[in-house]
Amino acid sequence: MCLDVDVEHDLIRAADPKARKPWQCEECNRTIEPGERYHLEVVAPWGEGRIAEYRLCVHCDGTLNLGVAFTGCPKSWYFGFIHDLNEEAASFVADILRHDLTGSQRISMLRTVVGRRRLWRRADGSLLPVPA
Repeated sequence: MCLDVDVEHDLIRAADPKARKPWQCEECNRTIEPGERYHLEVVAPWGEGRIAEYRLCVHCDGTLNLGVAFTGCPKSWYFGFIHDLNEEAASFVADILRHDLTGSQRISMLRTVVGRRRLWRRADGSLLPVPA
């Protein structure tokens, strides 16, 4: 039942560096502050003859890792669609929720939706824990 997203690029490098300057998460648009870790993928989009870099905050990357751990589905690139819960778009979280999850697993996945809506921040401005 895993969502099969066509990957239209070749992965050149993946890393989890510490930010030296502010970056925007490609998924939630939260600012990744200097000193924070983030997930970086350097890819070569097919037929475009250029290199592209995509950055995910640890929370969005953690959401992917959580879904993979619960289901065993492959960690494909769901660029722009990790948290999309509308019916018109393919969503990683929505796909994971269609699996036969335990109650606590389902709650963990739904918490990622709430966390994303809050840009992974508590009311006091501090970051929420990374989904795990």
